[in-house]
Amino acid sequence: MIRFTAAMALLFAFFTADGANCDLADLFDRDGTIFEKLTAANLRNNSVLKAGSSFQWLSAKRDSARYQALKRKDVTFLSEVVPEAIVRFRNGALSRIYIAVYNRGDSEPITDEEAFEAKIGELSGKLSEKFGVEPQDSRKRLGSKATVMMRAWNTPRVVCQLRWSSSSRGSFLAEYILVSLEKNLGGNADDAVVAKAAKSVADLPANVKRKPEGDVYIDGIPMVDQGPKGYCVPAVVERVMKYYGSDDVTQHTIAQIAGTRNYGTNVNEMYNSLKRISNRFGCRLNEHYTFIKDIRDFRRFIDKYNGIARKNKAPTLKIVERNNTLIVDETMGKQNVEIIKKTRMDDKSGYKKFNKYVHDFIDKGIPLIWCIPGHMRLIIGYNDRDSSIVFSDTWGAKFEFQKMKKDDAWTMTYGLYTLEPSRRQTRR
Repeated sequence: MIRFTAAMALLFAFFTADGANCDLADLFDRDGTIFEKLTAANLRNNSVLKAGSSFQWLSAKRDSARYQALKRKDVTFLSEVVPEAIVRFRNGALSRIYIAVYNRGDSEPITDEEAFEAKIGELSGKLSEKFGVEPQDSRKRLGSKATVMMRAWNTPRVVCQLRWSSSSRGSFLAEYILVSLEKNLGGNADDAVVAKAAKSVADLPANVKRKPEGDVYIDGIPMVDQGPKGYCVPAVVERVMKYYGSDDVTQHTIAQIAGTRNYGTNVNEMYNSLKRISNRFGCRLNEHYTFIKDIRDFRRFIDKYNGIARKNKAPTLKIVERNNTLIVDETMGKQNVEIIKKTRMDDKSGYKKFNKYVHDFIDKGIPLIWCIPGHMRLIIGYNDRDSSIVFSDTWGAKFEFQKMKKDDAWTMTYGLYTLEPSRRQTRR
């Protein structure tokens, strides 16, 4: 016989309620009542949104929060399991709900075109029934083989929008199915997919903050959480573009433009992805530093490393080569931490330029896109008093403001770039 104490009963009730099925479509109605009920203050106590406690704040400002499914399968949208959902707030009030019904970074791939179209049709029918109006269709081309389809339901109070896209590089692959809900502020639904930077270079220095303890950093760069998928490039670009005023762009659209695969990538692939993206967003991509540009660079660096290793009686590196191809990542994976640091710091000219780039661009309010082995992040500040840089990662609130010694940062730098708005003057 099992006896429940009052405390055990309360605990059981808590976990039962928290684990109960939550269909986010229940928040959607033609009157937009959720915009009156859900606030930043009550999001995580489950009082309005049943799965609210599963949303994690993306920044200390609490202006957006993200739900990530992982192994949880009880949060749905019209009975479809939701891999990701984001709620955004402005001045504490709900401004937008964004739901991924499917995205290829977090979901099992959909390679059956008929099944994908059937899913869209079923969702559209249910949304038409829910809102009681006929949808308006539009489309935007991202390239020769990529089109974003949009379907919007407009009521006097809210706009619900369904976006979906697929790619066909030899075979069909579904990219994403995204649903959003926001207040109807008049006019048609915003159908921007790759809206260009709204701010000019002249607008950006106002975002630079200086603290008494020496931190100089760019404030106001929105956080984007890439989750477990290898979307560091798209997530970084989404953050930069949101900072430049292009609010509607998502990492899923950027991943489609860039051809991003669902795993980490090397510095050359990262740079090529940035090149494919930059022009579409009204920005200039500037390359300031690349660690290894060609085979000769690589061999020279290994020779230099081995010379310093021998002086310090440390193991040398042997270049890994297969099928007449030099395997850079595997070779560098065997490096000694102290020797690599000595080797990089021996490049006094490169280190001086690195520090100058950090100072110059941060003072202008322009974040630096920072490539390190297998990953991309943002440098958003510096502190000359403790000789550190301030950087920000794409993994949520705990990673929005981090510091590292400048020499350690230089040691791991594989690439340094900026995406800068093309517009030079603010519109008047």
